[in-house]
Amino acid sequence: MIIVCTHESPDILEQCLSSVRKYSTENHKILCVETSPSQVSKPIADKYDALFENTDLKYEIGAFNYATNAYPDEDEYFMFQDSIEIVAEDWEHILRGPSEGKKMVAQSAYRLMDDPCPGCGEDVFYDLFGKSWPLHQAYGINNNSFYVPNVAMRKLKEFGIDKLKAECKNDTYGTERILGAMAYYACGFDHSATLLGEDWVWDATQYRRNTGFTKYIYKHTLSRQ
Repeated sequence: MIIVCTHESPDILEQCLSSVRKYSTENHKILCVETSPSQVSKPIADKYDALFENTDLKYEIGAFNYATNAYPDEDEYFMFQDSIEIVAEDWEHILRGPSEGKKMVAQSAYRLMDDPCPGCGEDVFYDLFGKSWPLHQAYGINNNSFYVPNVAMRKLKEFGIDKLKAECKNDTYGTERILGAMAYYACGFDHSATLLGEDWVWDATQYRRNTGFTKYIYKHTLSRQ
């Protein structure tokens, strides 16, 4: 299953869904999770044979938790923002391969020890899970976008991922780090590309770093919610 987090943005959602259908080599089940009561994007989901459901949960972590609770028996989950546009085939392999059927794989990641926002998410992680912050072992998950097979999803559920929430945009910066720390403890982690200090700046439409999954996408920069 592909989970697409969206928020009242039919034009952006169409760009994402169109590209997924165009460049996928598999017939994926797609679930568009609208993080508001709005139905404005449902016709777009219908156009691309995607499911469309609303949730009161917010941002990517809310969409992921909603989707995996509503559809707990899917073989795997690709977690996308609607601002991702696929631009080449074989993107599934670049994410699925490093998982080895058991680990979370970030679309791109950064080492917590190199984090330009040191300690972001650390206090929330301890308050929620009572675990020490794996500063030297774990990675942050860029854009809260990742892949997990079902076995990893279930281990994340056991660890307590449903406790993790985002109420505002600033919270999503913490969830990027917390998700990586959770994966370190719960299911193991890998990534398709490592972002270093010089890779934090995007150009108008895509990552500057052309490695891993970033070869297969444009990441459109947006400001909303």
